[in-house]
Formats: sequence, C-alpha cells, structure tokens
Amino acid sequence: MKDCEWIADLLSHGLLRGSFIPPEPIRDLRDLTRYRKSLTDERVREVNRLQSFWKQPISNFLRSNRRDGVSGRAMLEALTAGSTDPQVLSELAKGRLRKKLPELKKALEGRFRSHHRFMVAEILTHLDFLDEAIERVSQEVSSRLVPFSRIVN
Repeated sequence: MKDCEWIADLLSHGLLRGSFIPPEPIRDLRDLTRYRKSLTDERVREVNRLQSFWKQPISNFLRSNRRDGVSGRAMLEALTAGSTDPQVLSELAKGRLRKKLPELKKALEGRFRSHHRFMVAEILTHLDFLDEAIERVSQEVSSRLVPFSRIVN
C-alpha cells in the first residue's frame, strides 16, 4: 500500500485532523503583508542597483555616502536633469555632508553620460513607484488590523 493510500484510508475513518485554514480576514492580512515584503525587497534591490551603478561614473567618495538620503536624492535629480557642474551639485548637500564640500566637489567631477542619466532616472522613478505602493499597502494593512487591535496591542 502506498503512503498516499494509507493516508486517504486514515482520513476516511476520521483518524486524521484536517489542516488548519485561518479565517478569511487573517488570510487577507497574510497576503497583504507578504506582498508588502516583496515590494520592500524589490526596493532594496533597486537601491542596491543604484549603488552599484554609481561605481561607473562617480568616485569612491559618493559610493561611501548614501544616495537615498535627502542630499543624494537632490544631486541625483539634478544630474538626471542635466546639471553636471560640481559647484552647483555640491551646493545641494545637506547636514553632515556639507562638512565635506571640497571632497564632494572633487567627487562630482565624474563621467556622467546620457546613459547614466537615463538609467538613474529610471531607477529613481521605480523607487518612487515602490515607495508609493509600499505606503498604500501599509495603509491597507493598518485598516485591516483595526478589528484585531486588542489582540495586536
């Protein structure tokens, strides 16, 4: 007798418990949180793609600083808009990065070609899309958690 036949016989005699299937609201929450996780993973891949893409046109200085922060994002958007003047780009630095302006100006004297401009613009657009999608899904998860607020807190 095969295992599957044996299991079917046991089930037909009521000797096995059925599998647990959570209620529909829980299944829906699971779907939403799994989807949010996949969106978040995709966002991480895009940020990593952007970081590895920087290795081509820009020096080590910028690679060691965040490109997804306020300063980095402003510089990336200026570069994709066509600005390549290191002085103008370095003035977009905010916070602690302002202390490194001389190094930043030197680092921004890269080889940012139209190919880089296109690729960075596409990656930034995709990151914006993912941020919006993650926010929408997170809001949906929050609204679906309301009936479970006593259990969750």
